[in-house]
Formats: sequence, C-alpha cells, structure tokens
Amino acid sequence: MLRSAPETSVVGSLGEGWRVADGSDTRTSYADADTVSGAREGTHVHNEDHDRAVASGHPSAARLLEMTARETDRWRSDALAEAAEIVAAARNEAGALVRTAQREVDQMMEAARVETAQAETEVARLQRVAADHAHELRSHLHGMLERIDSSAGSA
Repeated sequence: MLRSAPETSVVGSLGEGWRVADGSDTRTSYADADTVSGAREGTHVHNEDHDRAVASGHPSAARLLEMTARETDRWRSDALAEAAEIVAAARNEAGALVRTAQREVDQMMEAARVETAQAETEVARLQRVAADHAHELRSHLHGMLERIDSSAGSA
C-alpha cells in the first residue's frame, strides 16, 4: 500500500538546491533538473524562489523551477503507475497461485476418495473371505464331530 509522505516544504535559494523542511537535504544543481529529488505528494515549493527569480529578472530560473515542478509531477505519476502495475501483477500471480493450489487440493481429495473406496472394497472382500473360512471351518468341525460320534456309537 502506498502511503503519502508527510507534508514538507522545500526552501532555499536557487544556488543551494532544495532543502526540505523535514530535515532532509538534497543538494542539486538547477542546471541538472532531472536529478531534483525530495518533492513528493503533499510537498509544496515556497514561491519565494520563483518570485525572487522573476523579480530579479531571471525568468530562466523561474522557468527551471516550473519545469522541475512539472517533472516532479511526472515522476510521481510514473511511480504511481508503476506501483499500480506491480500491485496488479502481484494480484494476478496470487490468484494464479490460489487456483493452482486449489486444483492440487482437489486432486489430492479425489485421490484420497479413490484410495478410501479401494480400502473399503478390500475390507469388505476380506470380511467375506473371513466369513467363508469361518463357515468352512465350522462345516469341517461338524463333519469331524459327526464322524467321531458315529464311530463311538458303532463301537
């Protein structure tokens, strides 16, 4: 989540560069307006520099201040657009990960259901085999007892 910076003021003379009222100090040559930093959302430039530049007959310095302000706005806009793209990509990636994980969970659940059904089938088969063997053993035991009883009765 992007947070806006606390409100600060940019002060200083044209020769010094920017000095931000929150205590940070970014020295920049005004000949290199592309490297001006320190201005961000909620930051306002004191118009004293601009007014002094215009009043002292330095319209190029005032123009440079205006260009710097526009560039700062463009950089901020570019940064916000890039941040929005990053957030969108992260959301897409997270969504894809969630869908993949859900598919894997569904496959695991289905495999567990199949395995459970197979185990239940095997248990039922083994119970039938055990019942059949118990029946066979009883039949065999009854047959043996009848033989014993018949041989004891004939003797």
